[in-house]
Amino acid sequence: MVPDYCTIEIDVRLAPGMTLESTVEDLRGALDAIAASDPSFRYELALPPAPYAAPFHAMGLFMPPNDLPVTHPLAQSCKQWHARLVGSEPQVGVFIPGSYAGADSGHLASFGVKCLNYGPSGHSRFYDECDLELLALSTRVMALVAGEFVL
Repeated sequence: MVPDYCTIEIDVRLAPGMTLESTVEDLRGALDAIAASDPSFRYELALPPAPYAAPFHAMGLFMPPNDLPVTHPLAQSCKQWHARLVGSEPQVGVFIPGSYAGADSGHLASFGVKCLNYGPSGHSRFYDECDLELLALSTRVMALVAGEFVL
C-alpha cells in the first residue's frame, strides 16, 4: 500500500541573515526543483509554519537568530570570569540536549543589542530543574560581566 500523501515537519534554526520569509522561499525553491523533475510530485506548505499553527503551537512567537563572535568583548569577559571562578575554560557552542534555541537574545539582537546566552547546563531537556550551584555560578559570572559594562 502506498499512502496518498505524507506530512513532513522540518525544524529550521535560522542563522544571521535568514528570515522566516527567506527560509520559506528556500524551502519552496527546493520543493519546486523536485516537482520540476517529477511530474507526479505535488506539495503544499502550511503557512504560517507548523510551529506557529494548529495543531502544533510549539512556539508562541518567532525566534530570530543571534550570533555574537567569541572575540566580542562581552563574550571574552564572560569567558574570563567563568574561567577565573571555575578554574577552567567554559564550553562554547551548542550542547545537546542542554542548548535551547528559543532565547530572547535573538529578539534583542534584531534591535542591535549585543548579547549572548550563558547559563547553567546539565539540566533536563524539559527545563524544569537546575543545579543550584550552577545557577549560583552563572549568576556570579553574569554580575561580574555586567559590572565591566556599566557606564
